[in-house]
Amino acid sequence: MINYKNDIKYFNYSVKTYLLKFSNFWGRSSRLEFLNALLFYFSLLILISLIEMIFSIEPKVYSALFQLFFSIPTFAIIIRRLHDVNLSGFWYLIVFTIIGIIPLIYYLFSEGDVGENDFGLDPLNKKFE
Repeated sequence: MINYKNDIKYFNYSVKTYLLKFSNFWGRSSRLEFLNALLFYFSLLILISLIEMIFSIEPKVYSALFQLFFSIPTFAIIIRRLHDVNLSGFWYLIVFTIIGIIPLIYYLFSEGDVGENDFGLDPLNKKFE
């Protein structure tokens, strides 16, 4: 049976972690935490873009500011996600080779290491409130 209360609690925990650990590039983030943070990010970006379209805000200032504001937390959670699959954060640089986007996407969405790895404890063992 699916327990939606825990899903909502974990979504709230993921978003809170995403925003509060904006400058933490050490540690690990679980796949679900990463996906919840992406869902939050893209939901807000779509909402801001729709508001700009409805009110005909031409230079798209708000979506640009939003993306600028959330660039560091997004980069940090990507690095922590790479740590979860036991890869260094420098693996993010393969995105600049164009073809490197494919393995990066694979690493971001693959299952993390079970137990402790080089970058810390398993994030799935944490209890959330």
